Amino acid sequence: MNNLTQLKHDFNDPSADYSILPFWFLNGNLNKEEIARQLSDFKSKGVFGVVAHPRIGIPEDIEYLGLKFMDLMRFIMQEATKLGMKVIIYDEGMYPSGSAHGKVVENNPEYAARGLRMLSYKVNGFTQITEKLEEYEEIVLAVAAKVTGEMKIDPHSVISLEVENNTVSFQPKEKGNWSIVLLISTFSNGTIRGLHFGEDDGEPGAPPAGDLLNPDAMQKFIRVTHDVYYEHFKEYFGNTIPALFTDEPNVVGRCVDTEKIKPWTIGFMEYYKNHGNDPTDLLSLWFDIGSDTNVKRRKFKKTVNKRLQETYYRPISEWCESHGIQLTGHPETSDDIGFLKYFQLPGQDLVWRWVGPEDNKGVTGRDSTLGKCSSDAARHRGLPRNANECFGCCGPNGHQWQFTVDDMKWFVDWLFVRGVNQLYPHAFYYSIEGGRLNERAPDNGPHNSWWKYYKLIADYEKKMSWLLSDCTNVTDIAILCEEDHIPWKIAEPLYTNQIEFNYLEEDLFLHHCIIEEGKVKIQKQNYRVIIIENLEQLVSIELVHKLNLFLENGGTVFVYNPEKKNLPLKDNIVHIYNYHSVIGAIDRVESRDVYITPHNPGLRVTHIVKEGIDFYVLVNEDDHDIEGELALKCKGTLEKWDAWYSDIETIEINVADPEYTKFNLSLKHRESLIICVNQNESPPFANRSKKSQQVIDINVNKWTITNPFRDKEPIEKLVPLSEFDDMKYFSGESIYQTIVTLDSINNYKKAEVDLGEVCELAEVIVNGKSAGAKLWSPYLFDITQNLDTYTLNIEVIVTNSKANEYAKEPIKSGLIGPVTLKLYK
Repeated sequence: MNNLTQLKHDFNDPSADYSILPFWFLNGNLNKEEIARQLSDFKSKGVFGVVAHPRIGIPEDIEYLGLKFMDLMRFIMQEATKLGMKVIIYDEGMYPSGSAHGKVVENNPEYAARGLRMLSYKVNGFTQITEKLEEYEEIVLAVAAKVTGEMKIDPHSVISLEVENNTVSFQPKEKGNWSIVLLISTFSNGTIRGLHFGEDDGEPGAPPAGDLLNPDAMQKFIRVTHDVYYEHFKEYFGNTIPALFTDEPNVVGRCVDTEKIKPWTIGFMEYYKNHGNDPTDLLSLWFDIGSDTNVKRRKFKKTVNKRLQETYYRPISEWCESHGIQLTGHPETSDDIGFLKYFQLPGQDLVWRWVGPEDNKGVTGRDSTLGKCSSDAARHRGLPRNANECFGCCGPNGHQWQFTVDDMKWFVDWLFVRGVNQLYPHAFYYSIEGGRLNERAPDNGPHNSWWKYYKLIADYEKKMSWLLSDCTNVTDIAILCEEDHIPWKIAEPLYTNQIEFNYLEEDLFLHHCIIEEGKVKIQKQNYRVIIIENLEQLVSIELVHKLNLFLENGGTVFVYNPEKKNLPLKDNIVHIYNYHSVIGAIDRVESRDVYITPHNPGLRVTHIVKEGIDFYVLVNEDDHDIEGELALKCKGTLEKWDAWYSDIETIEINVADPEYTKFNLSLKHRESLIICVNQNESPPFANRSKKSQQVIDINVNKWTITNPFRDKEPIEKLVPLSEFDDMKYFSGESIYQTIVTLDSINNYKKAEVDLGEVCELAEVIVNGKSAGAKLWSPYLFDITQNLDTYTLNIEVIVTNSKANEYAKEPIKSGLIGPVTLKLYK
């Protein structure tokens, strides 16, 4: 069996290893019978694993990590093993990680999350201040300085003061607006969200956050969480349990005013100084101290990050590796790419509709980098998989239950085309009773309207995850990024011009890349062009030296330099004076891999090589159809692989010149497409003959409707059900029926039913045979195989949003039309 034949086989039936692994909110009065039923139900819908996530709403008699809790978790492991499913352990109760639901601080109050607070006292002549401190508090810095009302300090005026018995004294020797500034190490009073009602943000029972920067505290976190799981379930580690999920660790904890409290820990001053910082640099966290204020703030953040790697990420990563499982999950923010080096399965978090189909949010803003943050971190470390926790609170305009499959399809394709290949949907709810209903809604699994059709969704996501795993994406371009900052402005025009790139971390470039043949080489990636957006990176002598070596070796460096500053790089760098001029600069250096005529900014493309075969993944991120001629720099037969319908068909091309193969592309709303290149065969050319089409308006036919409020009741006109008072808040199925009589069926090669507008899921049955289901527009159904008689009994089953019932939001629902029958000769 050759590579392509094997790939086609695997595409049609990918391994369960590529299944989605949804967050399963264990949030109710857990019992074994219901646990077993839900797991079996998940598997029947094509879901072969879960992230077992303890969630708010667990009764208080089920203590986190207690005997009853662990007995239920053991049952989950047993049932999953029996069903051939995977279970990822979640390391907290509830989140963010690092507290063990307060057990880290229990009996060790000194292990609570800490921070720095600032106090400022105006000075009028000789001043002595004695600060009353709480237990475990300490003055770590005392200075006198000239301070203005705009929170500015004259850096030349700063005078360090001695602290004795929490007392400082100061006598100004010259006039000015002098102040004494104290920085005090204290508890941040940060919390996490707990598991039981009364333990949420701002509530008195919220568990205290642990001190993530304290190595002793984090060793206790590992002892009371990770070691306990291993003690109970060691036989499942590495088989049923493939990984442990750590979730957005937050140094100061939740519900903390981070303008007032900055990250800190006991003894951190020496660590801070040993990493090239002066104690007075800490003033920059609250004050403007001159031109290098931002530089000092960045250095503080990087120092905290380095400490967090040493105390939190590295020990947990090493624990996972030594226990035969992977560390997965994600850091706190969307561009924290540096932390991902400690993840065997790196991930990120797409929540709160930080990106979305509206307002160009897919390619703008800090969070638009999160997809490639995880995928590029994996690529450059030779890891086959990377993940995303997706969909939590992603409803439009804060209306969470209005989240649709249309939205879901946009989000998953947004992730896939950026290289993400493991999805953790957030979330499937064990229970939606009472307050659980809107706890980070919506349930995007069993309690939602699309559950009946969920296997369609799960199978599509599994095929795409398979395709995008164990592959190499093809690009010559890398954008240099920092450990905690990923540029997005220079990336936007690349996305909208179908030019692929990867984010390359500065640390990897410096220490893990080799330069030869005019290329930067790391793992399977080779880059001829390096793009730098942030000139502040060039303050690093080491980085400048490596870039100059690359330039001397024949490489190309683009630098975004709108102010035309003199730079410490070789003369043959390319200056970019506005973001969009990067496209012309790239076109002068190399020919494109992909382009579409006419230009369409909504098309996204990734070119990958899997098992030696070239694939192009195309995604429509716009709200309108994409039509045009697509040119691919390749030779051979092109095949269209459709992951939703599991279809494979040959593409008829327009032109095959020495460099490009061109064909007509039609990519409908929310569609994606896989193009496979078979270099061993010659492509067929397009037939220019046009099909004749007849359109029959069946919107005006007599329709009946059946649902809990109507029983085959005739409808004068198709209108939204929400216009009727008794169905305003109805969620469920409505069955629409009509009959169409044709004059002839012999001359038609193809027949389609177009339902027009539907809210929001539709299944069409013609003469008792299903024509399939559509979960987003266009609601176009091929009924050619149903065309076996002159009389067509058409039945349309429409399922509307759960928002009407759950959130009491009377959104448009039902079959609205216009409905037409399209016949092709």
